[in-house]
Amino acid sequence: VVNLVERALFLNPRVAEAGGWPVASGPDREAFAVTYRVARNQSDLTVTAESSPSLGTDAVWTPLESEVADDTHSDYTIFRASLPRSGASGFVRLKVTGRESD
Repeated sequence: VVNLVERALFLNPRVAEAGGWPVASGPDREAFAVTYRVARNQSDLTVTAESSPSLGTDAVWTPLESEVADDTHSDYTIFRASLPRSGASGFVRLKVTGRESD
Protein backbone atom coordinates (compact mmCIF):
# COMPACT_ATOMS: atom_id res chain seq x y z
CA VAL A 1 0.00 0.00 0.00
CA VAL A 2 1.43 3.34 -1.04
CA ASN A 3 1.01 6.13 1.51
CA LEU A 4 0.74 9.25 -0.66
CA VAL A 5 0.31 11.62 2.28
CA GLU A 6 3.52 10.59 4.02
CA ARG A 7 5.44 10.63 0.72
CA ALA A 8 4.10 14.08 -0.14
CA LEU A 9 4.92 15.55 3.29
CA PHE A 10 8.45 14.08 3.37
CA LEU A 11 7.65 11.64 6.17
CA ASN A 12 8.79 8.05 6.51
CA PRO A 13 5.79 5.66 6.30
CA ARG A 14 7.81 2.96 8.09
CA VAL A 15 8.44 5.05 11.23
CA ALA A 16 6.04 6.74 13.66
CA GLU A 17 6.95 10.42 13.60
CA ALA A 18 5.75 13.22 15.85
CA GLY A 19 7.12 16.05 13.71
CA GLY A 20 6.58 17.06 10.12
CA TRP A 21 2.78 16.98 10.10
CA PRO A 22 0.75 20.05 9.08
CA VAL A 23 0.30 22.66 11.80
CA ALA A 24 -2.77 24.85 12.18
CA SER A 25 -2.48 28.32 13.65
CA GLY A 26 -5.00 30.98 14.51
CA PRO A 27 -7.46 32.25 14.34
CA ASP A 28 -5.68 35.51 14.76
CA ARG A 29 -7.28 38.80 13.83
CA GLU A 30 -6.73 38.29 10.14
CA ALA A 31 -6.81 34.61 9.21
CA PHE A 32 -6.64 30.94 10.10
CA ALA A 33 -3.57 29.28 8.58
CA VAL A 34 -2.20 25.81 7.98
CA THR A 35 1.54 25.31 7.48
CA TYR A 36 2.74 22.15 5.73
CA ARG A 37 5.80 20.83 3.96
CA VAL A 38 6.02 19.21 0.53
CA ALA A 39 8.81 16.84 -0.49
CA ARG A 40 10.91 18.10 -3.36
CA ASN A 41 11.56 14.65 -4.86
CA GLN A 42 7.91 13.62 -5.28
CA SER A 43 7.07 15.35 -8.56
CA ASP A 44 4.36 12.76 -9.28
CA LEU A 45 2.31 14.11 -6.34
CA THR A 46 0.26 17.28 -5.97
CA VAL A 47 -0.60 18.78 -2.57
CA THR A 48 -3.46 21.29 -2.38
CA ALA A 49 -4.85 23.04 0.70
CA GLU A 50 -8.65 23.30 0.49
CA SER A 51 -11.46 24.72 2.61
CA SER A 52 -15.15 23.91 3.00
CA PRO A 53 -17.96 25.19 5.23
CA SER A 54 -19.01 21.59 6.00
CA LEU A 55 -17.80 17.99 6.11
CA GLY A 56 -20.93 16.49 4.59
CA THR A 57 -20.87 14.13 1.63
CA ASP A 58 -22.04 17.03 -0.53
CA ALA A 59 -19.32 19.40 0.76
CA VAL A 60 -17.73 21.66 -1.82
CA TRP A 61 -13.96 22.04 -1.31
CA THR A 62 -12.33 25.23 -2.58
CA PRO A 63 -8.56 25.40 -3.18
CA LEU A 64 -6.73 27.90 -0.98
CA GLU A 65 -3.84 29.98 -2.22
CA SER A 66 -0.61 28.74 -0.67
CA GLU A 67 2.60 30.70 -0.38
CA VAL A 68 6.15 29.53 0.20
CA ALA A 69 6.95 30.07 3.87
CA ASP A 70 10.44 28.51 3.90
CA ASP A 71 12.50 27.39 0.91
CA THR A 72 15.79 26.74 2.74
CA HIS A 73 15.57 22.93 3.14
CA SER A 74 17.15 20.65 0.56
CA ASP A 75 14.51 17.89 0.87
CA TYR A 76 11.25 19.84 1.19
CA THR A 77 9.57 23.25 0.90
CA ILE A 78 7.32 24.66 3.62
CA PHE A 79 4.06 26.26 2.48
CA ARG A 80 1.42 28.30 4.30
CA ALA A 81 -2.22 28.50 3.24
CA SER A 82 -4.51 31.05 4.85
CA LEU A 83 -8.25 31.23 5.20
CA PRO A 84 -9.50 34.77 5.84
CA ARG A 85 -11.38 35.10 9.10
CA SER A 86 -15.02 35.61 8.25
CA GLY A 87 -16.74 34.70 11.51
CA ALA A 88 -18.22 31.55 9.97
CA SER A 89 -16.94 28.13 10.93
CA GLY A 90 -15.29 25.91 8.37
CA PHE A 91 -12.79 23.17 7.69
CA VAL A 92 -9.39 22.93 6.02
CA ARG A 93 -7.76 19.83 4.54
CA LEU A 94 -4.73 18.88 2.50
CA LYS A 95 -5.59 16.98 -0.64
CA VAL A 96 -2.80 14.76 -1.99
CA THR A 97 -3.18 13.31 -5.46
CA GLY A 98 -0.85 11.16 -7.55
CA ARG A 99 -0.59 10.90 -11.28
CA GLU A 100 -1.85 7.70 -12.78
CA SER A 101 0.76 5.28 -14.10
CA ASP A 102 0.94 4.89 -17.85
